[in-house]
Amino acid sequence: MTEENLSYNTPTSEEIFTQIQQYEFKRVWKDNLKDNSKNLFYGILFTLVGTLIILAEDYRFAGFFLGFSLAAFSYYFSYNSSYKKAKKRHDEIIEKEISCLRINSTDVIWEFTPTHFSFKNYKSEYKFIWQEITYCILDDKYL
Repeated sequence: MTEENLSYNTPTSEEIFTQIQQYEFKRVWKDNLKDNSKNLFYGILFTLVGTLIILAEDYRFAGFFLGFSLAAFSYYFSYNSSYKKAKKRHDEIIEKEISCLRINSTDVIWEFTPTHFSFKNYKSEYKFIWQEITYCILDDKYL
């Protein structure tokens, strides 16, 4: 078997970079937002139960359920607020990185050899030795 070195030069692309970063952000926050929507459901449910108990004129338990609904609503809105802040901060980081890509428009160099894999762009250079890699996690689209 012959040993070959493969080198690829890929131009820096703002579109590809933005797609990858947005995909990763959505992947990380997807389950968290689904769990947070459960808080909204429980808040509505506890409010309805508390209201029904008030209509039945049993005020001791009504306060219990209305307190839980208030807690669920506050957690829901607090989490949505933190999501919006994280999204805004993430977009700012992407814009900053894109402006750096425009200034330093050097190609990305990928090199595959029998002993290692290396990656080099305008701000970093990595070298991974094949024998030292124990596992990797694959997602649907990206490594």
